[in-house]
Amino acid sequence: MQETVEQLRARCDELSAREQMYAASWKTDTDVRQQMSLEVGSLQVVLEQKNDEIRRLRQQQSDLETKV
Repeated sequence: MQETVEQLRARCDELSAREQMYAASWKTDTDVRQQMSLEVGSLQVVLEQKNDEIRRLRQQQSDLETKV
């Protein structure tokens, strides 16, 4: 009986360690996802700015070609 109790305690400790490992991994994954989301948002803003700049430059070029 004592041996069974010790085995169960060891198994419980093992499972607790695995739980902590998974919890830490989940937190890291969540942090990484949040950071990636912020970076994607930032890249979208830059892309919009570049597209606006391209549109503006194309319009200027068209205006200049019309004047010529």
